[in-house]
Amino acid sequence: MKTELEKALSGEQFSRRDAGVVHFQMKVKELLYEFNHTNPLDSRRTEIIKELVTGYNEYVFIEDGFKCVFGKNIHFKGTAMINFDCTFLDSNIITIGHCALIGPGCNIICTNHTLDAEERLRGGFVISQL
Repeated sequence: MKTELEKALSGEQFSRRDAGVVHFQMKVKELLYEFNHTNPLDSRRTEIIKELVTGYNEYVFIEDGFKCVFGKNIHFKGTAMINFDCTFLDSNIITIGHCALIGPGCNIICTNHTLDAEERLRGGFVISQL
């Protein structure tokens, strides 16, 4: 049986209140803070992004102000440029194709939660197909 974190990282329904999920998200927040406050010429930025996302390569460029929920649900498939102040709510898989240029201030939102208030309070999370 999968853990809640394993479910979250494979785009399945998961509990946001699970200790493993909360711990993972705190680690992501720490890495994002470090990335966004590191000198652009510092090689540590590359190491941070490699740790955060899936499919990082030397042709992926991400500017300051980058935010995400899990990071590992962001899959790069080639060259990509993510401009300043972009937010990826990656509670499901986000695939960035080859030669993608994402402009400043863009939000990519692949998350959905139940609309029922009581279920939301219990930590319910529903994934809908587009």
